[in-house]
Amino acid sequence: MKAHFGYMAIVSERPQALADFYTKYFDMWNLGRSDAGDISITDGFLNVSILKQRSGVEGASGRPGLSHFGVSVDDIRELEANLEEYFPTADSAK
Repeated sequence: MKAHFGYMAIVSERPQALADFYTKYFDMWNLGRSDAGDISITDGFLNVSILKQRSGVEGASGRPGLSHFGVSVDDIRELEANLEEYFPTADSAK
């Protein structure tokens, strides 16, 4: 089964500064912005959301940093079958 790390969300006090860094040094470009100050960028393979730190938006241990990530899979049914076979007690939310 093919899978890749396809998404991550980072909480930052200064999303624009972090977006500028990634766009300059990792050849990423802007996808969009929210009214709340969040910025989404991509390199065409990995999508990154840089979330403005505020109440209700937390990274690791409630501080700025990695909030969550996502893995992209080619076939969700194959993944579900593998989970059922090798880890039947897993709770796989879609």
